[in-house]
Amino acid sequence: MSVAWFSRLYRLNEAGQFDEVVVASKKYLAKRPKDYALHLQRAKALLSLGRLAEASHHLDAAVNGSKGLAAWPWFYRAALHARNGERKAMYGAMQTTLRLDPRLSPEFEQSPFFAAHWASRPFRALLIKKKPQVLREKGVKLVSRSK
Repeated sequence: MSVAWFSRLYRLNEAGQFDEVVVASKKYLAKRPKDYALHLQRAKALLSLGRLAEASHHLDAAVNGSKGLAAWPWFYRAALHARNGERKAMYGAMQTTLRLDPRLSPEFEQSPFFAAHWASRPFRALLIKKKPQVLREKGVKLVSRSK
């Protein structure tokens, strides 16, 4: 049941139907209060609606429910910090995201949540410089390019 609910919420979020996500996720979470994926979908919608305090609550539940091991809750935690103007916390959450899944680097570069930071040097450095280190930590062999 939870997979179907998650899929529905994901589709609604992708379609920009954030109010519907908030309503449906409330019903689903009443039945599965510890499901971190449902909390994450609700948090994404609340973040998009600018309801940042509520989004924070559900992001906490998503991070804790995944035992801190899922990258997407950290990605949206970074987005929340970006929206709140909390640069240091944003960079910390970005580092955690990329440590957990370095493949999400392009998502930071494309997400409108981070548009105000795209040109900043620290933002670019985190995505470019930290990426090889993160990849090595994940056991990915890097091929050096000779000039």
